[in-house]
Amino acid sequence: MHPTQANHIKIVLRSMFSFAVSRDLTDNNPILSIPNYQTGENQWQRYYSGSEIKEIWAHIELMQTPTKQALQILFLLGQRKK
Repeated sequence: MHPTQANHIKIVLRSMFSFAVSRDLTDNNPILSIPNYQTGENQWQRYYSGSEIKEIWAHIELMQTPTKQALQILFLLGQRKK
């Protein structure tokens, strides 16, 4: 498992245990005592090739209108889900 993935899993588990504590389903959040991996977070270094862009755009074109438009805007702006 990559350190970034481990850090993301820790975030989800911390949220789950915090919810359980708020609902009195457990007494404490054991995830709070686990440190993050320091080398885990990094920036995206990959870029789409011209052929990948054409292929992705063709798949987006096949989608229904609201989803298609939203994905086209995100794609044109270079946004990624983190």
